[in-house]
Amino acid sequence: MRYSGGWVSALVVSDLAMFTLAAYVADGLIDHRWDIHGAMASFLHSSVIFVVVWMVMFYTLGLYRRSLALSFRDEFYFTVVALVVGVLPQLVVFTMLPQLSTSRAILLLAAGIAIVLVGTTRSLVHVIWKRRARARESSVGSFESTSLSDVKTSESVKPNICMPSSVISKRLCDLVFASIALLLCLPVMLATSLLIFVESGNPVFFRQERVGRFGRIFRIIKFRTMIPNAGSAWAKPGDARITRIGSLLRRTSIDELPQLLNVLAGDMSLVGPRPEMIDFEQSFAASVSLYARRRLALPGITGWAQVNMQRNLSPDDVKKVLSYDLFYIEHWSLFLDFTVMLKTTTEVVFHKAV
Repeated sequence: MRYSGGWVSALVVSDLAMFTLAAYVADGLIDHRWDIHGAMASFLHSSVIFVVVWMVMFYTLGLYRRSLALSFRDEFYFTVVALVVGVLPQLVVFTMLPQLSTSRAILLLAAGIAIVLVGTTRSLVHVIWKRRARARESSVGSFESTSLSDVKTSESVKPNICMPSSVISKRLCDLVFASIALLLCLPVMLATSLLIFVESGNPVFFRQERVGRFGRIFRIIKFRTMIPNAGSAWAKPGDARITRIGSLLRRTSIDELPQLLNVLAGDMSLVGPRPEMIDFEQSFAASVSLYARRRLALPGITGWAQVNMQRNLSPDDVKKVLSYDLFYIEHWSLFLDFTVMLKTTTEVVFHKAV
């Protein structure tokens, strides 16, 4: 949703108040100083930098222009990513120039408190806006339809995700985060390989041709979750071809981890539209308008559609999935990628695997 002038003013005032309160509470908890004069002196000396940087970061990331959140919980995800992005450079600067800040502990604690305060107030704004949108249903519809309808339909318009600078920055982030994730997940991947081999033998990995960016064919790598020679039919809930270990891997999304190798090879990105099998891709492209436009982006391990829809999808969901994919492509930013990765990680940890 795009914010009107009134909503922008309300958000700026609310965020400023919450950031200031978070800094005050953090300073009081760390230095045990609650008197207003001492708090003001400490705030002007140090914490005002936190608030200014966070306000500038929120403005730079577009959080005062529009919201991409489809639920009130999404507002927390966007808030967390924005505050983390704002905290990291401050930590570097305060480490190099300690005279600028009295305590990095105050910064970290203030950021944690701000996540709760700002995330809560922005979630309330989301709920209020959604109710008002429903009241004007004849002209606006629902919050979801309003968000997803803001998609350019001209195939001649190249979105920001296709710009050279965007391609480079997204690729660098993929290399950094995929390398870190691969190192962290290596013990899990080794244990998973052993379990698959013990239960049903080789092959441990499942390789299949998928359609990537600009229609390029590549071989996706996943842990095998079905019996050998299970075929290429679309998997369904309760599919008899899925092994016992495979069921666990699918439920926890561990079967997706080998795709980190596809990311490092440049065939995939961490975030993007999910790659389809060749036959399905050709069928969808022939029957669904603008389907080929999703090929402008590298396919991803996770994506905007995956974190906003249910786990088990079918070919009948293709149009709704496409609307999310096109929305992601039109509104891509590293900020959106980081938010999708955070939401994916959180939902996997809490067994809502995407």
